[in-house]
Amino acid sequence: MKRMKQRIYESTLLRKLDGLFWFFIDVVATMIPFFSKLVYDMWLKMESCVRKEIITSNICKDSRVLIVGCGPFPSTAVIIARMAKAKIVAIDNKKLAVTLAKKYLVRMGLKNVLIYQGDGRNFPVSNFDVIVINSSVNPRKEVLDNIFKFSKKGSVIVCREPKFLKNELSKVILQYKGITIKELINHPNNWCSYIVVKEDQ
Repeated sequence: MKRMKQRIYESTLLRKLDGLFWFFIDVVATMIPFFSKLVYDMWLKMESCVRKEIITSNICKDSRVLIVGCGPFPSTAVIIARMAKAKIVAIDNKKLAVTLAKKYLVRMGLKNVLIYQGDGRNFPVSNFDVIVINSSVNPRKEVLDNIFKFSKKGSVIVCREPKFLKNELSKVILQYKGITIKELINHPNNWCSYIVVKEDQ
């Protein structure tokens, strides 16, 4: 069972399939407001989940926040922008996702969120106070490696993962010197967030 979970965690194919699933959900959510409320408000309870991440990560209006894997429907960016008034940069490696996310932000009237096409494997991360990594980000290990190695001292990294893979993620986190798990937040509907602190360069 442990080996199977490790294979699932490391599987690029499964990450891609998960990414495609959520990409489709996000695209529909940008077009149909009722669908977005059904998925993100009623099922995933995103506002409540992100609020916990904001509090635990000490995000405030002076924080610089990076969201890796924002998708076409950048719900996390929107919630943090509204609740914490932080300065947010959100990236996705898909051009269509970036285009749709930008259009959605215009409709929401948010000025403190910037969306770019970027790859978490090599995107500059040293200027951010908090970095949020979505669960469908792929390739997982390479993205985590870039962020854990090059984020600044004192930064907080929020790693989202399905609950059944949380032990596999903790094993990866503990391989890095100077990276400490501050808290594990268990959200509804089988996903969780590791709140990680970069204590050393």
